[in-house]
Amino acid sequence: GSENILCVLSTTSCFAPRVPDDVEQIAKLCAENGEIAHVINNAYGLQCSKICHKINMACRNGQVDAVVQSTDKNLLVPVGGAIIAGPNKRFIEEEISRTYSGRASMSPILDVFITLIHLGKNGLTELRERRIRLITYFQTALEKIAMKYGERLLDTGQKNTISFAVTLNRLGDENQEEVTRFGSMVFTRGISGSRVVSKRMSKTVAGTSFEGYGASYSNYHSHYITAACSIGITKEEIDILATRLEKCFAEAYSKILNKAVPANCEVRKK
Repeated sequence: GSENILCVLSTTSCFAPRVPDDVEQIAKLCAENGEIAHVINNAYGLQCSKICHKINMACRNGQVDAVVQSTDKNLLVPVGGAIIAGPNKRFIEEEISRTYSGRASMSPILDVFITLIHLGKNGLTELRERRIRLITYFQTALEKIAMKYGERLLDTGQKNTISFAVTLNRLGDENQEEVTRFGSMVFTRGISGSRVVSKRMSKTVAGTSFEGYGASYSNYHSHYITAACSIGITKEEIDILATRLEKCFAEAYSKILNKAVPANCEVRKK
């Protein structure tokens, strides 16, 4: 029963191909079953107006105790800070604030303060709107690379508009080593924030085995790499990303292309 549930943790923003949880429906279930505590992991969500709207609806229509979001992912500052918010003022100010020892560095707070003063409301709004305008351009850039090398951009039904994923299946269905190597190539070329996931990766944590470790689903059908169209990105940066990523594909897939015609190419007889 509900008395055995300590808390429900839902997630809005996440790495593709996973899409955001239905936080409003989860909030309603928590409220209907004895006010079960509900914490929302909103890591990237502040930059997305749709996600913010869904959280507002969850707070109005159900149980939400706390919403946690990263400052570095949403406010263009270094890693190290988070914003905890919620509809219950007493819970945030008394229960959560009371656990803070007061000994941590104030750098994350100062970074956010300076950035917000510099940007202002209009500046921050413009960055959010620019990100939305660039989503299609970002997707198209990834899709062109994927098609060139016989891969595909994974379809999340437009439900995840921050993170996108491209398959890496032609590196070898069973070849985890080549997939891992591709991840190191991406890192050494200065592409930060991306994740390469092998569907064959398995790991045991506290006695529990996870198949397809790193993915959001056990035994997922594809290896893949993710990339995020996040706040602050520019068209020029997308072009740089596409250039560097294509170099990785060209090098990693060179052996494959020498042995076989790319899946998207048409062989014509003279």
